[in-house]
Amino acid sequence: MNRNSRAFAAATLAVTAMIVAGFWIIGSPAHERQIHQDLRTVQALHCLASDIYTSYSSKHTLAADLGQFRCDDTQDPTTHKTFIYHVKSGSTYELCATFLTNNTSDYPNNTPFWRHPEGAQCFQLDASVDVPVAPIDNSF
Repeated sequence: MNRNSRAFAAATLAVTAMIVAGFWIIGSPAHERQIHQDLRTVQALHCLASDIYTSYSSKHTLAADLGQFRCDDTQDPTTHKTFIYHVKSGSTYELCATFLTNNTSDYPNNTPFWRHPEGAQCFQLDASVDVPVAPIDNSF
């Protein structure tokens, strides 16, 4: 094996190692799509919670279901079913969705309310209090 062949083999090995390391560090494209789908789910939940807050502010009562709200997306993108909405007592309620990823350890510090494990998760909200800020997907 001559000097050029060894250099070519070393360069090929280095590039391959960098590609593998990149996928290991940032995750696969499929995992990134799951993260962005979960982020869209959180943004849809935030939209619904904002509508519920606005409605409660004017009527001082919680809606019986999600059918009256203006948000375009009332369906969980993971299950393709309507988000789960449970009225609790007074002005409290919960919104539930299914998530593809666990972001409990790596979510932005300024949006801790929307942290979730993988799988089903319910968020406890109060319609008399403004909705916690949702993270923004600025990757596109």
